[in-house]
Amino acid sequence: MPLHCPPHLYNHDKDVTTDTLRHVRTPVNGVLVHARIGGTPAADRPAVILLHGLSISSRYLAPLAIELAEWTYVAAPDIPGFGLSGKPGRILDIPGMADAMVGWMGAMEIPHAILDGNSAGSQVAVNLAVRYPGRAAGLVLTGLALGGQRRGVWSQLGRAVVDVPREPLALWPMQARDFIAAGPRRVVRTLQLAMNDRMEELIPEITVPTLVVEGARDPMDDPEWNRTLVAALPRGRLATVPRGTHALPMSEPRELARLIQEFALDLEDLPAHAAAADAGLKPGAKPTKSLRD
Repeated sequence: MPLHCPPHLYNHDKDVTTDTLRHVRTPVNGVLVHARIGGTPAADRPAVILLHGLSISSRYLAPLAIELAEWTYVAAPDIPGFGLSGKPGRILDIPGMADAMVGWMGAMEIPHAILDGNSAGSQVAVNLAVRYPGRAAGLVLTGLALGGQRRGVWSQLGRAVVDVPREPLALWPMQARDFIAAGPRRVVRTLQLAMNDRMEELIPEITVPTLVVEGARDPMDDPEWNRTLVAALPRGRLATVPRGTHALPMSEPRELARLIQEFALDLEDLPAHAAAADAGLKPGAKPTKSLRD
C-alpha cells in the first residue's frame, strides 16, 4: 500500500496491520484493552496516543495512525466498552474513561505522550491531562462537538445528519459495526454522560501546550467556542483544516499528522520527556476505581 493513500482506499477491516499497524491486547484492571500500535519509540520525539469519539472504535483512526507511525510511536486504544476492548462492569463517564486510559498507559509502560482526541475523545484527553498532571506532553483537540452553542442532543443529531455526506463513505459501515458491538444502551448512556461533562471548566487548569484543530467543513463544531477555549488555555493555539470534517483523522489524516508533528517539534519541554523515556520511568498514577466495579 502506498503512503498517503486516500482514506476511502484504506483496508479498514484489516487496518493495514500487516504493513504498519498491529493489534495489541493488554489486561487493565480486569478488562482486556485493545489498541492499534505503530511506529517506533524515539528519545527525541514524544509518543502520540489517539483517542476515539463516541459510539465508534479506534478503527477510523487508522489512517492518521499510519501517517504518524512513519515519524514516531503511535497508539490508538479502544476505550473499554467500545471496539475490540472488553466491557467494564459499569458504563464509564468521561473521567472514568480518563482513568481507564491512564491505567492502560501504565500497563503499556508509556510514561507520557501527546494526547490527540477527536470529538468525545477530546474530552477524555482534557480530563486525563488535568487529573493526571505529567502524563500529557501536549494536547491536540479536534472535533469539539459537545460544547458552545451547539451543545444539546437534538442539535447534535441534526448536525450529524448534515455531516453524513461530507465524510468518507468507509466511515459509516465502521460506525454501524461499532455501534452494534457497543450496544445501544451503552452508546446512549455514554452520550448522556459526555453531554454532562463540562470540559470548559477544566480548560484553565491545563498546563501543557494545547492545539485545537477545527475542520472548516465540520457542522458539529462551533468555531466561536473553539476560539473561546483557545483564549482560556494558558498555552493554546488554533489551526483550521479547510477540507476537514468531523472525523478529521479519517478525512484529512495527512494534514492532521503534519499539524501534530509540527506541534510536537515545538514542545518546549520535549527534552524532559525524552530524558524520562530514556530512564524508563513507569507511570505513577493509577485509576481511582477498578473497571470491574
